[in-house]
Amino acid sequence: MNRLNLYNPWLLFSVPSVAKQYDALGRRLGYPLKLVTTNGHIFARWQSPDGKERFNIEGTNQGLSCFEDAYYQRWPHKITEQDIRACRYLKSLTAQEELALFLATRGHCLEAVGQLPQAQLAYAHAHRLAPDSVQYLGFLAHAVQTELSQARKALNIKQGD
Repeated sequence: MNRLNLYNPWLLFSVPSVAKQYDALGRRLGYPLKLVTTNGHIFARWQSPDGKERFNIEGTNQGLSCFEDAYYQRWPHKITEQDIRACRYLKSLTAQEELALFLATRGHCLEAVGQLPQAQLAYAHAHRLAPDSVQYLGFLAHAVQTELSQARKALNIKQGD
C-alpha cells in the first residue's frame, strides 16, 4: 500500500511550508504579511494595511531576496496576463484563499498516493473557498477523470461506451 510518510523531516521544508512559516512568524511578530502564489511557487509579501506599500519576501533561497512581481512572471514558470487573471496569481491571498491553497496542496499529496476520492474532496473544498480561481476546479476535474479512467480500465470499458 502506498503511504505518505508524514514523519519525513524533509516534508517540513517544502515550498508551501517554508512560505507559511515565514508568514506565520511574521504575523506573530505583528507584521502585515500575506501569502502570494505564482505558477508552481508560493512566497510571502509584506503589505501595508492600506495596500500602498509592499515588498515580496522570497525565503526558499540562501538569505533574503525581495523580488518584484515581474520576476515571478518569469520564474519558476512563465505566466501570461491571462494566467494571472484566471489563477489569481501575484495577488495577496485572503485567509479563505490561503485555506483553499493548503487544501489543494493536500489534494496533490492524496492524489500522488492514489487516494483519489479524498483528493477530490480536498479539491472540491478548495474550489468552494476560492471559486474565482479556476485552477482548483481543474485539479478536481483531473482527479475525477483519472479515477473514471481507472474504473473504465478495471471494467474493460472503452471510451465512448
